Amino acid sequence: MTDLFERRPPEEPGLRFYASGVPWHLPVPRDTLPDLLDAAAHRYGARTALAARGSRTGFRALRRAAA
Repeated sequence: MTDLFERRPPEEPGLRFYASGVPWHLPVPRDTLPDLLDAAAHRYGARTALAARGSRTGFRALRRAAA
C-alpha cells in the first residue's frame, strides 16, 4: 500500500503549493458528473449545494435543475 503522505515527486511543480500534510495523490472518481450529482443529491438532500447573492440551492434542487 502506498503512503499518501510519502515524499512528493519533484517533477510535479504544482505540488509545492499544497499545504503541509495534504496528500499529494488521491484516487480520482471514475463516475460521470451526473452520477456524482445524483449521489450528492441522495446523500445531502436539501443541504446547501450553492449559495450566492443571498440565495441557497440544495443538492436535490440542483440535481433537478441540471436534468
